[in-house]
Amino acid sequence: MSCILYSSGRGKVIKSHTRSLYLLAVTAHYAFSLSCLRDQSTGIDMCISRIVLFVLAVARGSIAGYLNDYDQPFVFSCQENQIISYISSVHHNHYEDRRWEVHCRTAGPTSNCINSGYVNNFDSPMVFICPGNGVLTGIESYHDNHYEDRRFAFKCCDVNGKIPSNCRTTNNMNNWDGKLTMLVPENQAITGVFSHHSNQYEDRLFSFRLCTL
Repeated sequence: MSCILYSSGRGKVIKSHTRSLYLLAVTAHYAFSLSCLRDQSTGIDMCISRIVLFVLAVARGSIAGYLNDYDQPFVFSCQENQIISYISSVHHNHYEDRRWEVHCRTAGPTSNCINSGYVNNFDSPMVFICPGNGVLTGIESYHDNHYEDRRFAFKCCDVNGKIPSNCRTTNNMNNWDGKLTMLVPENQAITGVFSHHSNQYEDRLFSFRLCTL
């Protein structure tokens, strides 16, 4: 599973997930092997302790797949023939902003891709549905410190030979200032995104339109 990530906040183009996980595994293997070789006199416990510390670092987010830093823009697009399958976001009260993580999965040949342009104003509700038979394949966003809010734009593509059906709208997938997790079931796709903003919390609640594909 791999995606193309364009992070304008960092000025990088990265072939993410597959490559990142591979490099992470290689780095970890090398580091752990080296540590074990250097610390053989202390026994296996030292080697295991370093592995545990590495796993804890990952669990705590020291090594994370976020698309953006707080207050920074991002542009994300799945590779050709892929659709968005996972969206996660965490909020920070100091920055009054969110960091975003998005994954993709292969769904079949895609075509007729469109970019929506920005679909919401600051502090205003957002209602977006992919046109036609499109499903969500990309997200773009930037933050404004005055409004403490984000504007969003989306990319949608048709999956050839598949028509979204049996659509439904989820409940809100996050609480104010809380973590957002949207895991798309294997035979479904996101076809719409809805959101509204609170000036009290300086945050957004998000819900999604899911359809069988």
